[in-house]
Amino acid sequence: MTVSISIAGADDLQATMRKYLSLTGEQVAAKSYAVVQKTIRDNFAAYGKEKPNKFKAQSTGYWKRAAEATFASSSGSMITAEVFEGKTSLVGVRRHYTGGGVIKPRNTSEITGRAIKFLTIPARAEAHGKTVGTLRATGVNLYRAGGTLREQTGAKRSPNDPVYFYLAKQVGPMQPNPRILPTDAQFMQAISETVEDILATPNG
Repeated sequence: MTVSISIAGADDLQATMRKYLSLTGEQVAAKSYAVVQKTIRDNFAAYGKEKPNKFKAQSTGYWKRAAEATFASSSGSMITAEVFEGKTSLVGVRRHYTGGGVIKPRNTSEITGRAIKFLTIPARAEAHGKTVGTLRATGVNLYRAGGTLREQTGAKRSPNDPVYFYLAKQVGPMQPNPRILPTDAQFMQAISETVEDILATPNG
């Protein structure tokens, strides 16, 4: 018994396969870097929305800034993406992704001009994204009480005064968080869609 099967569009399929096999890494990279950039930007923005600060305070917009500071380019068959704000790399992004060691004070106080001995860890929404100097400039009367900075709310200092910051000589280490960047599958999906667009475009 002989069975004959005719595949409709076989010529078009063969033409598409020939076009696919003729693509070079350089061509794909040149067409894909923009979609890779968008994939990373969208991921940063989504992460910022799904991981609000623990105080539910107004966002500092860090991940929005990271998204806006993300730029990709292609060189040969390589696509490179960088996160730069002005001329400064947002190292916090790398620290979130790869994890990081212990952080210790290394700057000088904007109030005294002397070396900072303690890191300030926000303890309430009003302190989130703020510095001690910024808060004092707005009239918040902060004073040190043990390992904290409190706001004096009455005529005298009180144990009931609200804690604004915890003081720490160091923080960390931080564990790696791969969620910061898109997965390999997300990158491949984005690039695959670009390849499909190339194949669907005459003389693409």
